[in-house]
Amino acid sequence: LDLEVLTALRMGVYQLRFLERIPRHAAINESVELVKRGRKASAAALANAILRKLSRDKPAKTAAPLTADELARTFSHPVWLMRRWIDAFGAETAARIADWDQHVPPVSIRTSGDAGVLREFDTDSIRLSPGKLLRSAFQVVEGDITKTAAFRTGRVAIQDEGSQLVALLIGNGTRILDCCAAPGGKTAILAERNPQARLVAAELH
Repeated sequence: LDLEVLTALRMGVYQLRFLERIPRHAAINESVELVKRGRKASAAALANAILRKLSRDKPAKTAAPLTADELARTFSHPVWLMRRWIDAFGAETAARIADWDQHVPPVSIRTSGDAGVLREFDTDSIRLSPGKLLRSAFQVVEGDITKTAAFRTGRVAIQDEGSQLVALLIGNGTRILDCCAAPGGKTAILAERNPQARLVAAELH
């Protein structure tokens, strides 16, 4: 087994053994999906079989090794970050946050309030679902946004909802400095909301 498959298996085993709030079927399904997303579909059946066998076993209760070092190795996070999360939220919640980080986020778009764009997507075989945080955001369920006229002409942009929310929370002003501007999504929102402002966008790299 290669490294990607072993990492997915290790995460599944950890969830089954030590994270009691995560249902066993969910732990198995998520790990198998990670194997598939790593383009290792041929190993998905093996991963599924191994994890289902483990889920049927009922090991003796032992203290979960929820240390910063163990979580850092299991979820490929920096030790300092795991220590900070453990101090702030407790070991089990820190593990759940780190586990969530392993999942590929959905593709989200920003529409800039152009209602016509959504009608165009019907003919482009694009299927959307409402955003989780913002009315102006949508998640792409099916289709390739980059091949649409709306994307090519800049009427929609691929941008994570969290990134959109940061720019919206800043509000309005006449002089705005974006100190961490690449690739420019948040800057674009600031410019749209503050057309008369002096906006300086800077990026270390």
